[in-house]
Amino acid sequence: MTSEKNLYTKAVHVRATWTRRCNKVLFASEHKNAGFPTIDINVKPGREHLTMKTMKAFDYVYKHHYNDADWFMKADDDTYVFVENLRYFLSSQNASEPVYFGHTYMQAMKQGYNRGGPGYVVSREALRKFATRKKGLCDDDFGPEDIKFGRCMEMLGVEIGYTTDSMHRRRFHTTPAILSPRLLEQGNYTGEDGALCELINLNTYTISLHELQPYQMYAIEYLVYHLKTYGTTRAYQKERTPTRWNYEVSSEPDLYNRVRVLCWVMTSEKNLYTKAVHVRATWTRRFNKVLFASDHKNAGFPTIDINVKPGRGHLTMKTMTTFDYVYKHHYNDADWFMKADDDTYVFVENLRYFLSSQNASKPVYFGYKYMHAMKQGYNGGGPGYVVSREALRRFAAREKGLCDDDLGAEDIKFGRCMELLGVKIGDTRDSMNRNRFHVTAVILSPRSLEQGIFTGKESTLRTMNGLSTYTISLHKLEPYQMYAIEYLVYHLKTYPVEISDKVSSEPDLYNRVRVLCWVMTSEKNLYTKAVHVRATWTRRFNKVLFASEHKNANFPTIDINVKAGRAHLTMKTMTTFDYVYKHHYNDADWFMKADDDTYVFVENLRYFLSSQNASEPVYFGRTFLQATKQGYNGGGPGYVVSREALRRFAAREKGLCDDDLGAEDIKFGRCMELLGVKIGNTRDSMNRRRFHVNPAIFSPRLLEHGSHTGKDGALQV
Repeated sequence: MTSEKNLYTKAVHVRATWTRRCNKVLFASEHKNAGFPTIDINVKPGREHLTMKTMKAFDYVYKHHYNDADWFMKADDDTYVFVENLRYFLSSQNASEPVYFGHTYMQAMKQGYNRGGPGYVVSREALRKFATRKKGLCDDDFGPEDIKFGRCMEMLGVEIGYTTDSMHRRRFHTTPAILSPRLLEQGNYTGEDGALCELINLNTYTISLHELQPYQMYAIEYLVYHLKTYGTTRAYQKERTPTRWNYEVSSEPDLYNRVRVLCWVMTSEKNLYTKAVHVRATWTRRFNKVLFASDHKNAGFPTIDINVKPGRGHLTMKTMTTFDYVYKHHYNDADWFMKADDDTYVFVENLRYFLSSQNASKPVYFGYKYMHAMKQGYNGGGPGYVVSREALRRFAAREKGLCDDDLGAEDIKFGRCMELLGVKIGDTRDSMNRNRFHVTAVILSPRSLEQGIFTGKESTLRTMNGLSTYTISLHKLEPYQMYAIEYLVYHLKTYPVEISDKVSSEPDLYNRVRVLCWVMTSEKNLYTKAVHVRATWTRRFNKVLFASEHKNANFPTIDINVKAGRAHLTMKTMTTFDYVYKHHYNDADWFMKADDDTYVFVENLRYFLSSQNASEPVYFGRTFLQATKQGYNGGGPGYVVSREALRRFAAREKGLCDDDLGAEDIKFGRCMELLGVKIGNTRDSMNRRRFHVNPAIFSPRLLEHGSHTGKDGALQV
């Protein structure tokens, strides 16, 4: 969906990027435009007529292209679609059923509706029902188009399909937070130091992003489809894709140890927690060693002790002093030594891959070469430059006073010093004469589409051939852009990707290790907690029950009829296990109790239990060695009882374990001990727990000194 005024400012870029991967693409504007071209639907211009534009466009598609596809997607001219992931998702769906998929809003009508911005996809049968609707149905031109189309779908019996993944993350996104400058605003996704905590809210197989500028579309094209990172495998779809990429450059397993690279980052006191902290949280983690050089030592960050004057006027002295420091303290820690800025992004795998064919014993340094200021030129400081072991040795052994003045541009002065010491500039261009080090991250800039830079007659990006496939560095990046790169390059996958972290090749583990889970909740928590538990992790169990004070047909909860309140949790637990035995003993091999603020990785639980024997009297959880002889398993993280343990519990003597006093987990643990049920060991081979009382990794207090941090305040492994 586009418009006359957007044809050459938005639609032209959509046509040049992601739509090329669809089987067929149409552009719907107000009327036919043979020059672009757009289809002939002839509707009034303006946002108030988007509903009519949508309805007419779908009628047109049915009339002219019904047999050209199985699925039919509507998107906007500021949407970006990962077509491979859309196709992969749809491959497990049935186009003969009346269904449509998208980013669902549960409002405005009974089943909700799919938002228009991220795009929605209708099945072949849904389109047929729409096109054969009664005359006048769905043809008015009032209200938001996505709501009106959603209401039309509901009236025609077209269901909304489920598009969230196994971790309940959306595949269709209304706004791409990961590409926004607002990403790092306090309270969004950041920790106490301002760094992004995690990328967990972003689906690995994202289908669409909305509200993108054209330059961002080209940035995605480059980072996802053109850039290759050494050692990273991205197996792209082999059929019906214009371009196929093989991302496995080499299977060399020990390159990290064979090509050791130290990086020091030039920063300043004022930039430590606005720039350097994000550099530390992203790309620098892939180096063998990283140092931060500020104006003076800051143990809190930490920065190294070089003690130079602050300000851009003293960058030369900062550079010279830092390289002296590196030689004195870390010469034997690496083979190559890189200097970068706190607004640089380095693809460390590509740097290491490039250096693997170079000789660190030769006096050489690499970077983005400027051919002026001196005979051999110099490497620009912004994109970073890398000096060999021999070059660093020569620098540190220079005559006293040589290269020690503090005037002029640091990269020019360092380049002149290298020339005086007989250190050559190495060629970093690739086989197509493209630079690997980039002075500006043009591909991530709104200026990338300015007429005359890289654009053709239509102002579309002509080619990405000016950008090396094995780019090493980009300069002048904002922190949020660094996280965007992290997501797009290292987290996002486009189908198909070979997953190597498969826990088990057992295809029928779901049926072989049957687990029932009952969730302890309460009447007041049903729609504030339990409803979300039901919508997320519990869906992966073989059977799920919710135990509240009494039966609630609307939710529903099971009929146990106990008193409300925390003081009666023991009775709720005992009564529920009796209920489970009576009604569901043959439905499972293992029986788990969890709370409504617990999260369970069911696949890992099932995998763990696959090596245990449900015929033995045993129960598993997070063990506390107190209160009883063998201890007890804490109720919060949940505990799992075997089939035999449940049988013994249900067959206990009348009155045993039936009082309603004390902590429920301790009382249940005491009951298990009385019945001869043992506590099983749930720790892994490194003695780490599998059941956790509180998820420290999700807490703002995670990085508080003394919790899980080292002396430098960094999270320990």
